[in-house]
Amino acid sequence: MITSLLEGRFGSLDAELFGLVEKIANIPISERTQLLLSLGNLSREELLQRLQNEAV
Repeated sequence: MITSLLEGRFGSLDAELFGLVEKIANIPISERTQLLLSLGNLSREELLQRLQNEAV
């Protein structure tokens, strides 16, 4: 599901975006839900920045 949402927003996933799938899957459900709901408003750079400090 995360992969599909990212592809819907950014098109075909390169290695950097594909690497975020596991990172997103491992964040707490409430944070993950909020992130995925805001995905349409985030640029690629904003998404990467938000996840930069998340622990895997």
